[in-house]
Amino acid sequence: MEYCAGGDMSMFIRSRRQLSEARARPFVQQIGKN
Repeated sequence: MEYCAGGDMSMFIRSRRQLSEARARPFVQQIGKN
């Protein structure tokens, strides 16, 4: 998974309150590859 500048994944999601399916899909795919 690529580096998330400015914090970790939970901070990224919390700062945006929610992610659209299109925005979340690449993250879920990266998690599934590991």
